[in-house]
Amino acid sequence: MRAFLLTLSAGFLIVFTVVTYTSFISRAIKLIEVIDGDSINLKAIPDNADPNLRALNWDAWRFVIENNLDTALILEDDIDWDEDIHEIFQDLSIQMQNSTLRLDSPSDQEQASAPYGLDWDVLVMGQCVDKAHPEHHDLVLVYDDPNVPSRDDTEFVFLKVMKSLGVSGDDVGKKRLLYPAFGPACTMGYAVTRKVAQRLLLNLSYLNLRAPVDLDISWTLKDGRLRGYTVTPPLFTPWRVGGQKDSDNMPDPDQLIMGNGNCARVAMVDELAMDNWGNYASQGTVEKKNEKVNS
Repeated sequence: MRAFLLTLSAGFLIVFTVVTYTSFISRAIKLIEVIDGDSINLKAIPDNADPNLRALNWDAWRFVIENNLDTALILEDDIDWDEDIHEIFQDLSIQMQNSTLRLDSPSDQEQASAPYGLDWDVLVMGQCVDKAHPEHHDLVLVYDDPNVPSRDDTEFVFLKVMKSLGVSGDDVGKKRLLYPAFGPACTMGYAVTRKVAQRLLLNLSYLNLRAPVDLDISWTLKDGRLRGYTVTPPLFTPWRVGGQKDSDNMPDPDQLIMGNGNCARVAMVDELAMDNWGNYASQGTVEKKNEKVNS
């Protein structure tokens, strides 16, 4: 699955951090950078929508279509993920290949080259709020995931939706859920198929310009004009450093959000940590001890 990183100019420091971390997870990420929002015709901008954010998503969808990609993972630049994301995706892939939520059997193409299947339009993995369809709480796939965040690291909104789908108590911190997407908001991390990239460009361009792109996607899922799945707890969470360095369009400078408890960014800092002079001092101490032993 090809990965894309959507970045606003204000988030360039965060971009460098994310790009550096991608070298640790061996996954290439294509940067899609902000364009000049003032150059977008006012007719193409819905009320209360950031033209830059909408254009970034449009560019990602267009790239998927032009390059004939089966699927693509689209990430915002101010996100974090678990340092064991490879294992998490492998577990998710196994579940999606054998999903009881499918309406039809996988094609030969899916079985051969689509580890997450192709029976969906949008795979939501970085939502900030969510709810399941009120009449379809029976449509849920619950599976074991050793890397799922603990209860303390799971936002209340996700604990609530998990409980509505039958997961609570001791199962929290052990189980992850996959269910038809109905009311997710935020586009911190989501995947699309090539067919839905076409649908999104059609439905969220001139046919139904209603709101910011994440709400437009959510409403289109509710309308039933897209088919999607949501993964909860989400695989991608927000990351904040405070102040203007945050690239989110509504940052809270007083709140430091550091994703889940097994934070990839913290792991990266630990992996790249260097104490040059401390190493020299430590080596000197070792040599002195050796001299005393040999004397």
